[in-house]
Amino acid sequence: MNEWAEGTLSKHGHKIERFFDFEALFGVAPLQATKFAHPPITPAIPIIWTQLKASLEPGKSKWPTLTYGTTQSLRSVAAFY
Repeated sequence: MNEWAEGTLSKHGHKIERFFDFEALFGVAPLQATKFAHPPITPAIPIIWTQLKASLEPGKSKWPTLTYGTTQSLRSVAAFY
């Protein structure tokens, strides 16, 4: 469940530079590490786990797993509920 798809870091990892560039330009840190005293407790965590599980299920088209749009729509359904 915690394994990134092949190529995700190489494909999206460089985009973190945009956050660092913004911070350097405006002096505002959009990304701030948070130190937790305990693991987060929120109803969103099981929703995210559901999305992660769904993202590993076989897709119905040429893709080996469900598409981003399909798993993303689970969040909308949860909000609707």
